[in-house]
Amino acid sequence: MAHRRLQAGFGTIDSLIALLVLSLGLLGVARLMTRQLVDTRGTSQRAHALQYIAAIDDSMALHRPAPRADGSLEWDDLNNLRHGLRSAMPGADATVFQSDTDARQVGIAITWPANQRWIPVAEAALDAAPFAVTLANSGFDCPTRRLCQVSYVSR
Repeated sequence: MAHRRLQAGFGTIDSLIALLVLSLGLLGVARLMTRQLVDTRGTSQRAHALQYIAAIDDSMALHRPAPRADGSLEWDDLNNLRHGLRSAMPGADATVFQSDTDARQVGIAITWPANQRWIPVAEAALDAAPFAVTLANSGFDCPTRRLCQVSYVSR
């Protein structure tokens, strides 16, 4: 009888350890699924950006943009395409600019928020600022807290 009493708690400890291992496994699966959703969303946003870059490029082939003094290009169709872009990707913006290294190249840049989390009011004002291209060391400098897709096309 004493032998039975010593083994009575052994099943409970085994159950608790199994429950701990199971819960850690479920947490790992939940984290993996969350990461996969984030990656899928990022891929989807990049695919939207590439589609709009192609649309801008096609539209520019039909209607040549005129250069402005600040290096950006004035072009009526861009506003229409921006509206469609913002419908597909909230907070996104697009711009077209002249390359600083090759006069025959035009850059098309699309930017969107890096995440959709709540942003304090002071920081939200920074995100509301107009999107302008900053060319640094013959490259493109993406604004902070934003993702960018840039393509250069020859004209």
